[in-house]
Parts: sequence; structure tokens; C-alpha cells
Amino acid sequence: MVKHRFTGDNLRAMRLHGKKTTIELAKIAGVSRQTYSSWECGVGKPRYDQFLLIASACGLTNVKGLLNEMAVIVQEHIEKNAIEDTKGFED
Repeated sequence: MVKHRFTGDNLRAMRLHGKKTTIELAKIAGVSRQTYSSWECGVGKPRYDQFLLIASACGLTNVKGLLNEMAVIVQEHIEKNAIEDTKGFED
């Protein structure tokens, strides 16, 4: 069994995948934008029910496969940023 660890980066990747703003997801989770932003920065985390609402709003609706789907999205996000970070260093 693969064990996944929740991070603020996962939450941010979900938000970007769903093309949502921090304000939109904060409203969905029933918290302030500051609280939501704190979660993305690794300070605290949403309750399970809030997490499921956020995931659903971002288009991740398969609860059983949610963590695997998140892992793929996060990896794609990391790879994309790694490619963009190397621009300008080419000969």
C-alpha cells in the first residue's frame, strides 16, 4: 500500500489544476483567504470534509483514487516548473 503525505504543495497543485483562486477555495472550505493561503504554505491543514470539498471543486471527484490522482498532478507540476526554471540557461 502506497502511503501519501498531505502537503501545502499538494493543495496548491490541486488549486492550479482546477484553475481556482485561493478566494474561491476558501469560500468553498468555509474559511478566510488567509487561512486557506496558510494551508498552502504548510501552516495547518484543512479538515477531511474541507479537503474533500476542495478536491471536488478542483475536479478530483474519485475519492478512492484521489491521492493517486493528486500524486500525478503534483509530479506534472514539479516537472513543468523544473523545465520552466531552466529557461534562460540554455546555450
